[in-house]
Amino acid sequence: MKFYNFCMKQPKISKGKKSGFEAWSYDKPIIFVEFAKTLALTANELYELINASHIGKSLIPNPVYLKGKDWCKLARQHHKVEDIIFEFLQTDSKDKDFVGHQINLFQIIRWINNWTPANFETLKGELSQSDVTQEILENHNLNMDIFRDAPESDGMPECNELITSPECQLFLQVTMPCWFEYYMPIGHLIRQTRNSIKMDNKDALDLTEKLLRLDGRFINDTVIGEYYSNLKFKREKFATDRIVNAMNHTGSNCNMLNVKYFISALIFEVSHMFDNAIDSFNASCPQAEKNLNFHKIKLKIPEIRALFDIIAKDKKKQLRDFDLPESDNTFQMGVRRRAKFVAKVIESYKNK
Repeated sequence: MKFYNFCMKQPKISKGKKSGFEAWSYDKPIIFVEFAKTLALTANELYELINASHIGKSLIPNPVYLKGKDWCKLARQHHKVEDIIFEFLQTDSKDKDFVGHQINLFQIIRWINNWTPANFETLKGELSQSDVTQEILENHNLNMDIFRDAPESDGMPECNELITSPECQLFLQVTMPCWFEYYMPIGHLIRQTRNSIKMDNKDALDLTEKLLRLDGRFINDTVIGEYYSNLKFKREKFATDRIVNAMNHTGSNCNMLNVKYFISALIFEVSHMFDNAIDSFNASCPQAEKNLNFHKIKLKIPEIRALFDIIAKDKKKQLRDFDLPESDNTFQMGVRRRAKFVAKVIESYKNK
């Protein structure tokens, strides 16, 4: 498959019966289409993985255990945790072309960052060797076997070490749920909570409750633990009951809707990355624009909802995706609330 096929609008679909995916893919670059499909199709499994990662339900055998205060200290170093996870995934994707592997976020970012006049020929050569077959296009489910089988595998020691590490546990149990539910890094939520308690702000209890619903082990944080002890000493039963209830329901606030909101925001922001890269490239290489007819995606949020509806019809034989709100306006607001944070996450790691 030639390089320009990844960037040009796809050929007009012939008359007759069209699948939902075919209709949705029309006029979009193949590389983006496969990324969006892959991401949308993994929503259910990602939700299952995050919920299974909590204590007592972990899919990971023999994870490394951290004491409460050490766990809190690691969570405050959220950039370190994210760097470890993303470095592993990014290194893995650098050694892969687009054949036989899922198109992931790091491949998209690497591809867009390399889309410059200086290395255009290198990129052209890499993509011209790719042949996207129907078998590859249908390979879009997240493989959770790595979390079940990697620790017993002798062939991937680095992967085994990562999967059982406290950093991986924190990323699954706390970092991603915090992104999905509160669209902020866990380190920021911890800092807000601690500062609010120290300043005796009115929102101290609300923030503490949010944090403990993510993970009850944050009660081991010195500031939060002392706050709870003071409430008990003052016999403020309403406040202490809320804290205890939050700890008893750790992980329960990660729901499918918010996972899909976040994934939708990621698809939306990557489409903007793609469009900006095309603008920059066409400005630098006007001849390429003339010869290859690069075009922007200009993705609209209702199109993302349509993608989830297509999947629900195809996989569950439903009329639409019932995890999403019935109102289009509600869905758009949910995606836009998260889009700004998702853009910051992408920006933080795209040049690493």
